[in-house]
Amino acid sequence: MQKNFSLRQNMQISQENGYVGLNISNFDNNFEKLSEIYKLHHKSQVKNFIKKHNHLIDYIHVITPIIENYFPNHLKCLTFCEDPEFSRLNDIVVYVTCKESSFDSNWQKLDKLQRELFEIDNFSRKTKGLISVDLWLI
Repeated sequence: MQKNFSLRQNMQISQENGYVGLNISNFDNNFEKLSEIYKLHHKSQVKNFIKKHNHLIDYIHVITPIIENYFPNHLKCLTFCEDPEFSRLNDIVVYVTCKESSFDSNWQKLDKLQRELFEIDNFSRKTKGLISVDLWLI
């Protein structure tokens, strides 16, 4: 499986200790780019959560081509998940849709994807912990 990371290579990646950010004019433009790629559930909550965690939008832009590489023909949904007891456990989830008949093979891809996302440098564990990727059966 050949991986295409050209989108990632053309972006200036966030350096959390000396924050640089992407070369895109502002948060609203960044967020609109996400809405072109992902179906957004609870859009205002997603936007507010991402805005609250300033490195998260850069991280999402970095992981998006990697997710697309593993699941190129799948609908991807971005949603906000609120923990009813502890707000520090709130997060964003990228749901990748799949059919039950292909669940096992997609689960294996998801496992490889998660290992690859864990290895991404330039972002703290805290930022990485604010988003997860999971399968959504259709």
